[in-house]
Amino acid sequence: DYTVVRFVNSEIDLERMQALLQNDSPSVGYVRSARQYPEVLAAIANDYASKTARGWKQVRAVIEGLRADFQHKRYDVATGQQTGIERFLQERAGPSYLFATVAALILEHLGYETRLVTGFYVNPEHYIASDDEYAVQPSDAHVWLEVSAGHGYWIPLEPTPGYRAPRYAVSWWYRLAQARWQIAVCTLSFFLSAASLYLLRARIFDCFCWGYSPVLSILGDRHHVRWTAWMLDLRMSLLGHKRPRGQVLRKHLAKSLNLPERFHAKLRMVLDASDSLHFGNCSTLSEEQRSTIQELWKELTVAKLRKLRVVESIS
Repeated sequence: DYTVVRFVNSEIDLERMQALLQNDSPSVGYVRSARQYPEVLAAIANDYASKTARGWKQVRAVIEGLRADFQHKRYDVATGQQTGIERFLQERAGPSYLFATVAALILEHLGYETRLVTGFYVNPEHYIASDDEYAVQPSDAHVWLEVSAGHGYWIPLEPTPGYRAPRYAVSWWYRLAQARWQIAVCTLSFFLSAASLYLLRARIFDCFCWGYSPVLSILGDRHHVRWTAWMLDLRMSLLGHKRPRGQVLRKHLAKSLNLPERFHAKLRMVLDASDSLHFGNCSTLSEEQRSTIQELWKELTVAKLRKLRVVESIS
């Protein structure tokens, strides 16, 4: 007699394992006990794996489902005529050997060849810093399983919650390939959002102006007229009438817009006030001028400017 000691601590080439699993034909039946619980196992297998194709994703769905839906209980107490598997399926809790057994039965039901593995789990809580070693205790006895990928390759699986799953190495190309549909959806959503923002940019800016106009009251008068000039420039740009370099705003508006008399007077008042602040002796705006500026921010929208004809205006 002899004992084979094998450490499951190296990274597993997941891409290779998945290729082998996909090409491996379904097995006939390696675990006889699976026939004793056909309805329960079929129901669990259907819940976990019915929406995934044969291969690593299907195996992972079963393992992750058990880790999420069942609880680890170190000891199993026999009650009545129930078997350990029956109690596990009813209580949805049990020790590691029942997790491994049920996982093996479910995978066998799906046509995979599995085998149980017994050994010891190196618990991080039992690390001895002074010796830089891990103490392996009797309570660390553990059971997990392996699934055959064909050609003599076996993939270790950890269905018991609370125990660290084996590490799998994958390339960035593999990750991108696996997430291709999520990436496609995110990319499409991004472009649709960008297109929506572009098409609605004028309305969005008008909403911004409506909300920002009350803030003007806390700014100085020079900031009043500067921000108003910026607002008018940007609204004209959104209309496709960007102000030429070197042309003053008054002249640009005169060539581009046919304003109703009401807006004509208000806009001329604001432009005159701006000239007085920057080039004249005036240092403040009147209350009427401040009120007129706020009205222009709210009322002279891009939608309204779009309806105006390009004729001679402000004189």
